[in-house]
Amino acid sequence: MSKKPAPSSTGPDGQKMVPVRLIRAKDDPETLPVTINGTLWNVPLGVETSVPENVALVLIHSGHIDSYPGFSEETHPGVKPEPKDEE
Repeated sequence: MSKKPAPSSTGPDGQKMVPVRLIRAKDDPETLPVTINGTLWNVPLGVETSVPENVALVLIHSGHIDSYPGFSEETHPGVKPEPKDEE
């Protein structure tokens, strides 16, 4: 049985950590690189893992995930991109 990450915890540098799971297709790479202010996180695909909350917000904004436990559009306005009109 695999261990699931805690719903929210604190990382070694005091950042709030949240669980995310990115879907992995057969031909996808094993990780998705996310860079914020020069810091790189390689988020594994196909498994649930904990990442800093700011990484999860980038994943939401880029459309890789819809949300994470505890995410609220009220507390993070403007993170979710506006839906595009289909023509």
